[in-house]
Amino acid sequence: MRPTISQLRTWDTASLAAASKANSTNADSLDEAIDSAMRAIDSATSWFGKTHDAADQRITQEQDHAREVRKVLLQIVDEPDDAARDLGFAKDHVLGEVDGALADGFTVNDDGSVTHPDEDKQDAVQQIAAVIDEGLKTVNDLDETYGSRLAGLVSDLASMVQGQADINVVGIGMIDPDALVQRLTTMTPDQRATLLGTLTPEQLRRVAQADPDAIGNMDGVPFQARIDANEVNIRAALASELRKEPPNNNRIGQLQKTLTPIKDPLSPGRGGDDGVMERTFLAFENTKHGNMIEVIGAIGPGTKNVAVYVPGTNSSLDGSESNHRSAWNLANQSRGPVIVYMDGEFPHGNALTAFVDPLSDNDAMDTTLAKRMAPDLVSFGHELDRTLATTSPDAKTTFIGHSYGGSTVGTAEQSLNADRVIYASSAGTGTLDNQPWNNPNPGVERYSMTAPGDPIQYFQGLSTQHGGDPDTTPGVTRLDTGYYGRNNEGHPGELVWGSDGHGGYWNDPQSDAFQNMVKVITGGDPTEYVWRAADSRIENTSPGPVILAPGPLPLTGSR
Repeated sequence: MRPTISQLRTWDTASLAAASKANSTNADSLDEAIDSAMRAIDSATSWFGKTHDAADQRITQEQDHAREVRKVLLQIVDEPDDAARDLGFAKDHVLGEVDGALADGFTVNDDGSVTHPDEDKQDAVQQIAAVIDEGLKTVNDLDETYGSRLAGLVSDLASMVQGQADINVVGIGMIDPDALVQRLTTMTPDQRATLLGTLTPEQLRRVAQADPDAIGNMDGVPFQARIDANEVNIRAALASELRKEPPNNNRIGQLQKTLTPIKDPLSPGRGGDDGVMERTFLAFENTKHGNMIEVIGAIGPGTKNVAVYVPGTNSSLDGSESNHRSAWNLANQSRGPVIVYMDGEFPHGNALTAFVDPLSDNDAMDTTLAKRMAPDLVSFGHELDRTLATTSPDAKTTFIGHSYGGSTVGTAEQSLNADRVIYASSAGTGTLDNQPWNNPNPGVERYSMTAPGDPIQYFQGLSTQHGGDPDTTPGVTRLDTGYYGRNNEGHPGELVWGSDGHGGYWNDPQSDAFQNMVKVITGGDPTEYVWRAADSRIENTSPGPVILAPGPLPLTGSR
């Protein structure tokens, strides 16, 4: 509701955060209680017979029921916490404007209207009134949004007293949400999208509550449903990690970061809007290295461009913050969302070892993981197309593969509906089972960038491994990697070059290479390759290690 000024002063938004914490405690207590009951049944090794079997069956049923309730409680944990932050900021903004106006001699009425006896102050009256009115509208919108969400979740919880209720699906009839999820797993993404498109928002929410692990990682499911499901998955993973002995503090810290709001790269925030957004995930699995797809910046009606970024060797959930920062900067400068795609297994180990010694056991030389991930990337690309077709059909998509990720993108892009592709320090143009690279979509704009002296050039020369060299492949325009920004801590104004140049420009949004990626994403005019230093010269002293002898740097090594 839109409050009066006096009502707004009485709002205790901080209490919402306390409610969130209480629900979190309740969810953990419920999970521990049902697990204790299961352990008690399992430990009764001397108890046999029908009574034991009945008790075991009943406890198993209640375990499923309790976990469904817990999933709703975890959703309720999130909403009051977000409401406390957003409403608290909006409330403080409005009251700050009101108190400032009062201190300057203006009269602020309870409905937010403003007056002043001095006729010369009427322009100021209108300006202050407009700011307060906009702030009260923001409070009203936030109150309606969070109130509606919480009311829906409370209704879901009440309906689950006797277990998850059946829902009525067009063409199917009454069906248990768990059974519907199972049916969805047997369908194609297009079939899922068609079926789920017939559900009401309430029904879709209950399907996600039945199995957030499946819904959060399933193509064909609307993006918002996947995002909501994965928030539950992340909170459940964090609770699980906190109970482990000994705890994995790196994983715990990273999961906590994923639940911490960030500055919105596409919105500076103004008025009652704090310019902060939740981190949103279209896939999440708490595996050894962690699988995820993160959307940085929301996709909406005003979206003009979207980038999908596939990183390289050693990519993992625990070490994902550098990729997150790079993607945030890319979104901020391109004014469009950037999706970090890490929904698969990446090579792990010292990638430089594989560069200089092909006989090492580092799996960056192995293209198996790239070939395995590529079909999933293609399927996700189609989901992105489906979403953009309904929200922003004119938006352009750019797929960027860095290092090993370039091989993944190259393998996938033969089947992607991309507008633009960037091979960024890429291992190659993709592996096609020893088939030559082809250009099935000549309308796609393809670019590459590889810094002089970058050891990745050894990979690029192995056409039987990661495909052809993206810098010399017909139809691919090689771009300039240029220089680092003048404020770069390690290489201020210096040439992007050598092993540091393999990925250093990703951490420097002012570098020429980073700016070239922004220009590609936004449809600008990127700078094509400029010779600044020789590319690596490779001398193979087989069967020994490969020796990389980079060409000499020019005397003018910085700008």
